[in-house]
Amino acid sequence: MAGVVLLALFGVVESRAVSPLVDFGLWRERLFTGGFFAESAVGFVYIPFLTFVGSLFFINVLGYSPGKASWVTVITTGVCMVVQPAAGKWVDKIGPGIPITLSLVLQAVVLGWIGLAFGPGTSLAEMVIPMALMGIGVGIALPACNTSGMSAVDADRAGMGSGLMQMTFNIPAALGVALVTSVIGTLTAGSSTGGATSRAAVSASSSAITTSMLALAVVALAGAIFAWVVIGRRTPATAV
Repeated sequence: MAGVVLLALFGVVESRAVSPLVDFGLWRERLFTGGFFAESAVGFVYIPFLTFVGSLFFINVLGYSPGKASWVTVITTGVCMVVQPAAGKWVDKIGPGIPITLSLVLQAVVLGWIGLAFGPGTSLAEMVIPMALMGIGVGIALPACNTSGMSAVDADRAGMGSGLMQMTFNIPAALGVALVTSVIGTLTAGSSTGGATSRAAVSASSSAITTSMLALAVVALAGAIFAWVVIGRRTPATAV
């Protein structure tokens, strides 16, 4: 509650400042608004995905060592890094709206796939495609969101815009982790006895993690819809 009050106070002060740290007029630009909130959705789903699928699911449910879990997670992060340069060129060619929308839809599909199909019996071979597709989705989304947001910012506000775009990934990421932690904690309460990991506890942990991925899929899909409605086929040259 205190945080909400302080945030509201910050907004009031900044709206009256001659040289504000945050110019709220930026959100009157559709490209900035679309990129800003789309990147929020990416951060909200991607970091919890890496945290809980890449650690809790692989280690606690599938029994992987931390080293093996890390190497499997590299499927996603590695593909993401490889895809980004080509994605940036694609965004420059057609504008950010379509890439952002498709990338978030792809992330929603992957999260739904994990939520419905992953379990204690999931093999490594079954995970390769969804892990790679998640990397593709995020690899497209990040340059597309940044292009959308920064294309609406003039040179005088470039530092402000860059800081806001960085913030809109990191803060939702923390909120996403908090949400998934809460869901998993609620669904697995009482599943372990005396600290021992039983078959029932593993099953409960698997169910909780995959259920939380379904919740994240809804967020990704909502982000895709928002991005298409706000940005659509607009480009920096045509946005109004």
